[in-house]
Amino acid sequence: MTVPPPTASLAEELGRITAEIERRGIQRVAVIDDAADSGATLACVMGCLRDGLPESVELRSAVITATRGPERAAMSPDFSLFDRTLLRFPWSLDYKGSHG
Repeated sequence: MTVPPPTASLAEELGRITAEIERRGIQRVAVIDDAADSGATLACVMGCLRDGLPESVELRSAVITATRGPERAAMSPDFSLFDRTLLRFPWSLDYKGSHG
């Protein structure tokens, strides 16, 4: 699985986030998302944060659902409520619920 490089706007935002984490002396950071499908976006974000933060900062990830196992994902979250479960969220682009 290929991990995409961050877009310019994501890299800029992550730069601001890492600077603020360092300024405040934060030692634990959690990246929270609704779902990890391929894990590529999570891997991109976590990699950028790891590269920008001191090694002493504990970095973890959590999702509501991880749809793929670690053997098929670019990255698996540290914590998930559901594993290998596809959930349809109303805000997802593939959600086909009532739009009325």
